[in-house]
Amino acid sequence: KLCNEEIDRSRPYFVCSLGFRNGWCLSGEGDETDLERTFDLAEKDFPWLKDYRDRSVTEIEIQHGALRKPNCRCYFYFR
Repeated sequence: KLCNEEIDRSRPYFVCSLGFRNGWCLSGEGDETDLERTFDLAEKDFPWLKDYRDRSVTEIEIQHGALRKPNCRCYFYFR
C-alpha cells in the first residue's frame, strides 16, 4: 500500500530500476503472513490488486506506476 501511495504522490513521474531480483512474491512456501497481510491492507485502497496476488511486488509497482495510468513520464533503468 505504501509503495502505491508513494507512486501516486510522485505522479506524473515513475522511475523503475530493475536488476537481478524482481521483488517479493507469494510463493506458497514458508511463512508468508507479512506479505499476505500487506496485500489485505492494500486491497482496501487498490481493489485491482485482488487479481495480482500471484505477482511480485515489483511487477505490481510497475503496473500501478506505468501501465494502469498511461499518461505519465516513465523511466526504466536496467542493470
